[in-house]
Amino acid sequence: INAEYMGFRQCLGRYHDFMLGHPNTLLPRFYGLHQIKVSAEKALLRVVVMHNLFNTPPDVCISEKYDLKGSVLKRFVTEEEWANGTSVGKDLNWCNKHNGTDNRGNQITAHPGTRHRKILIGPKLSKLMMKTLREDALFLETHHMMDYSLLLGIAKVPANTLNIPVTNTVPGQIWEREYGGVRAQVLSGNPPDELYYFGVIDILQEYNLKKKAEHVYKTGVQSCRGQDPSLMSVVDARAYARRFLLWMETHVG
Repeated sequence: INAEYMGFRQCLGRYHDFMLGHPNTLLPRFYGLHQIKVSAEKALLRVVVMHNLFNTPPDVCISEKYDLKGSVLKRFVTEEEWANGTSVGKDLNWCNKHNGTDNRGNQITAHPGTRHRKILIGPKLSKLMMKTLREDALFLETHHMMDYSLLLGIAKVPANTLNIPVTNTVPGQIWEREYGGVRAQVLSGNPPDELYYFGVIDILQEYNLKKKAEHVYKTGVQSCRGQDPSLMSVVDARAYARRFLLWMETHVG
């Protein structure tokens, strides 16, 4: 936590400038960074105040949540983990067209004949989303940040508005234009009655000496298991950004 705190303090000015110059950014919107001293005996408490991606109106309930990194090793939540209280799925839960492993290293096999599951927001918004993610990923790569995710929430459109057409004229942040999110769109046919809520999270992890050591160790472990080390989560910032963007390009449409 201290390393993340110091790293954020160091790039705070550049983060501020980036946020002002990129109004459609999907990076977290930090509103405050506070230090609280509860008592002389207790350690200093640091609190970050940020924008809530899942700030939905009362009549909208998010039913699915996913943490998407673009990695497939240890990126599957099992039935046992769901039963024990895990509430957020991972990459292989979102799309079953990939081979990979669960958190224990057990093989997860792609379902034959299935299509890539996508965030269906239509051609125009898909193009804007990918442009935005490329800019965001470049900023994070420049500052040696990795291990971030796209947090995705899915909710049903309220029943009384299902037949109201999607509009591009609602004022405010473009990714929060309908019920605090984006309504599903397709080029032809009927879109699913879904609302998407998404943004990049956990951006403060630097590819530092500790992560480099973790990369070396896990590379050896994955190689011994016959797995491709480039597919694991811990890679350098440049490789991480490329893989993250490739995943998003495949799963945004």
